[in-house]
Amino acid sequence: MKLRNLFRLFEPLPTIIVLVVAVPFLFIGMTELFKAQSMIENFTSTRGTVIGTDFLRNIDAQDSTISSWTIHPRVRFTTPQGQEVSFTDSVGSYPADYEVGDKVEVLYNPENPREATIKNWKYIWFAPLWITAIGLLPILGLLGWASWRYVQAERIMKASRKSRRR
Repeated sequence: MKLRNLFRLFEPLPTIIVLVVAVPFLFIGMTELFKAQSMIENFTSTRGTVIGTDFLRNIDAQDSTISSWTIHPRVRFTTPQGQEVSFTDSVGSYPADYEVGDKVEVLYNPENPREATIKNWKYIWFAPLWITAIGLLPILGLLGWASWRYVQAERIMKASRKSRRR
């Protein structure tokens, strides 16, 4: 099948809808993955201690009467220069992932030690991977659908050629 015929396998409206919805998620997810990778490569690692927790209320954007709570660990660590730094991690959970007194690995920006996070797979990679998957899965589904249509078109063309030979 020629390349121009291949593009006919994509129905315009479903393709546009899938791309308009999926591409922003894919773009944002990939951007966040690159940020996470850059953080792993450029931030300094040290040990810290959970010194408390902050409860943050998340209010539903659609209905302000619906809310949920997440528990964010507050961590203290000391830089090699002796500067004591405390921060509240931007990632929270319910129930809490950490208890007061827990020792944790911390990644921090050596130029701005208050820019820090707990070095944990879930805290660094989960959200970027989830957002990327939300963008990638519909696009893969679209490609699978187009491949199925291609196979069907090839079968019809093959059957048509056989019937002409008779």
